[in-house]
Amino acid sequence: VNIANITNRAVSSQCSPGEGVRLNVVKYETPTLAGFTGSASWGEDDAWHTALRYAGEFSGFKLAAGIGYQKSTDGNTNTRQCTRRSVNGTTVSCDELGMSGSIMHVATGLFISGAYGIENDDFRQQVVATSKKKDEFYFIQGGIEQAFFPLGKTTIFGDYYDGRYGAAINAGTGLGTSTQRVIGGGLLPGAGFINSTDVTAWGVGVNQNIAAAAFDIYALYRNYEFDVKNAAGNKALVNDLQTVVVGARIQF
Repeated sequence: VNIANITNRAVSSQCSPGEGVRLNVVKYETPTLAGFTGSASWGEDDAWHTALRYAGEFSGFKLAAGIGYQKSTDGNTNTRQCTRRSVNGTTVSCDELGMSGSIMHVATGLFISGAYGIENDDFRQQVVATSKKKDEFYFIQGGIEQAFFPLGKTTIFGDYYDGRYGAAINAGTGLGTSTQRVIGGGLLPGAGFINSTDVTAWGVGVNQNIAAAAFDIYALYRNYEFDVKNAAGNKALVNDLQTVVVGARIQF
């Protein structure tokens, strides 16, 4: 889910809280036992991660889920493990928790998926004192996947996203990002650092698989709504956004 990149996380290297980033680490992954797989890693200076995943099928249902946790105190801004930096630009301290799960009724093809993520940043309030320390989101999607046509399975789905984010901190400078720089002075009234950004989005889509060619054709409509405020509670003039995505994918 990359919806948050449209707003304050566009200045960081990361998308929704809890997704994590690619790092130089040593990792151990357990063998699969009763559908469960665990993993743990450590690296950089310092960051450690742990995760647990499950995949299985029972009583006519398929289930897949995962949960992961990351703690980082690495001051290397090139890795940008934390999306926010401290005032001195070297020390960071943040932790993230992310989880997701999906369940499908095999006979009918009905399914539902959900995800939640949260990040806590210990130093963000040193840059923008009025900001909250945490970012969090949740996402839910439901639909049906069935072979309505001989070509292959058709997937019809709808989803909803809600993201609540604190102050935007530029990952390159460690300074707050002002509403004027982001949206050309569209603040009512005055200026100042972005103190919070809320993003909600809903969408509907369809995917048609062509099994013989390992080919998918898809279309997606999504509506975004934004609420951007500075420390005084003044709202920025940010219009709602609608997107239509149409494309195809072939696997080989």
